[in-house]
Amino acid sequence: GDARDLVEDLEVAAQAIGYGPHIIAKALHVHESTTVRHGSILLGPTCSGKTAACSILMKALSSRGDHCRTMYMNPLVLTPELMFGFFDTKNGEWNDGAFSAIWRKSMRNKNMHTWIVMDGPINTRWMEHLNTVLDETKMLTIANGDRMPLAEGNKVIFEVDSLRHASPSTVMRTGLVNFPPNLISIPGLIKAWLKKRRPDEA
Repeated sequence: GDARDLVEDLEVAAQAIGYGPHIIAKALHVHESTTVRHGSILLGPTCSGKTAACSILMKALSSRGDHCRTMYMNPLVLTPELMFGFFDTKNGEWNDGAFSAIWRKSMRNKNMHTWIVMDGPINTRWMEHLNTVLDETKMLTIANGDRMPLAEGNKVIFEVDSLRHASPSTVMRTGLVNFPPNLISIPGLIKAWLKKRRPDEA
C-alpha cells in the first residue's frame, strides 16, 4: 500500500544521506501530522533530527511525483515587518516581507508544494500574524489588505526547542511531533556530512 511504499522511499532517501531507522520513524510521524494539519510543530533540542526528518520526507515525497520543497526562515533575525511586509513611509509603496513573498510565490506555483519552515523559537509578536493561517480559514492576511489563501499541499512548519512562548491556541491549531534528544549521534552527523561532500572534496 501507500504507507509501505512511503517507508521504502524514506529508507532510500535516508540511506543516501546516511540516516538511520530512528529518523525514518520520525519522518513518518511528520508525514502523519502534515497529512491531517496544515501547520505542525516539530519539538526537540538541536541534533534531535527535526531538519533531517523533513529532509528525507521531502526527498521521498518528491520521488513519488509529489514535488515538494522546504523554505527555511529564521524568525529571530527578522522583525514582523520584514516577515510580513510594510508600507514605505517615503513613497507609500507596499513591500512584501520574506514570509509573505514566499507565500505569494507559492500560490502561483501549482506544480510545487512549499513547506515554509520557521526555524527558531515561537514569538507572539509574529505568531499572531499566522492565527488565520493555522485555523480553518487557511488565509494569510497582511497589512495592505491582501488575503492570500493557503495553496493546496503547502504547509507551515515550526522547528522549535521549546513551547515556552507558544500560546495554547497555537498548540491547539497545529500538529505536534516530539523529537527526543540525541536522536542523531555525532558519528551519524559526520557520516551524513561525508555523504554530502562532492568527490573532489574527498
